[in-house]
Amino acid sequence: MSYRLPSLLASLLLAYMFAHPAAAQTFPTPGKPVTIIVGFAAGGGHDVMGRALAQELTKELGTSVVVENRPGAGGGTSVTVVARADPDGHTLLFNSLSELAFRQAVAKVPYDVEKDVVPISLVGVTPIALVVNEKVPAKTMAEFAKYAKSIPDGVIYGSPGVGTLQHFGGEVLRHKLGLPMKHLAFRGGAPLANDLAGGHVVAGMSGLPPLVPLIDSGKVRLIATSSSERSKLTPDVPSYAEVGVDGVDIANYVGLAAPKGTPDAILKKLEQATLAASKSPEMAAIFKRSFSSVIGTTKAEYEAFIAKERKSQSELIKAMDFKIIE
Repeated sequence: MSYRLPSLLASLLLAYMFAHPAAAQTFPTPGKPVTIIVGFAAGGGHDVMGRALAQELTKELGTSVVVENRPGAGGGTSVTVVARADPDGHTLLFNSLSELAFRQAVAKVPYDVEKDVVPISLVGVTPIALVVNEKVPAKTMAEFAKYAKSIPDGVIYGSPGVGTLQHFGGEVLRHKLGLPMKHLAFRGGAPLANDLAGGHVVAGMSGLPPLVPLIDSGKVRLIATSSSERSKLTPDVPSYAEVGVDGVDIANYVGLAAPKGTPDAILKKLEQATLAASKSPEMAAIFKRSFSSVIGTTKAEYEAFIAKERKSQSELIKAMDFKIIE
């Protein structure tokens, strides 16, 4: 027995030392696709950017990478799905800061982002903008404010979902400028874009990818972006700061995450693949056509970014006393 115990301990030690490299060597499992869960409807900004990433990751990982849309709860449904998935690298989350740094601070959710998911890379960003239907008599924020105040019950604006940063961006306007605005939640940017085009909702707070054809055709107009500085992606559109909303910088940052417990070696392989994908001219072109830009960061950089954004948004949430009423 005295000889078998050290042998057993040595075996366990070797197993521990080599478990993660072995996981990386067998990932992805041959014949098993990698699924990226997107928390909003097909055709929206998250979907467009998520599919562009999936296309490049298919090349980098040498296996099929597919997108599965799981809309609901302002993107929260997708987090729940990924949090409960096997931590083997084959189920990933294409998230925004709404899910990882914001929603949990303003609503009860069935997950804990710090305990249930782990960031991999910050993939890209697109501005969030106040947009109006072409029939709205407003081209500036001053004109929109006048229009909103002329409506007896206030203007209804749509967003991709309750508790999203787009929703928050609209509430910031209401709070800071005293505008009579009422929120209407959609199940993603694409359904909102459809109703904006049809005139069923006259205004919206949205990321820009699903609005590109409507902007090009003149069916919707951009009034302002919810940033502290004018975006290089929309150089002709004023920022919140320029229209009198100070101390606010909200954009739709998107990234990739995995279930907590995913082996470090697999996370590293996914990080490296995502960084390689972010250098793809094809992916950059898709993002650019959607008024978005590719970023691409390491896991550590993304974690630091989320922590910084969580802190700054928490301060703004507290100052506004913002709460979700569903």
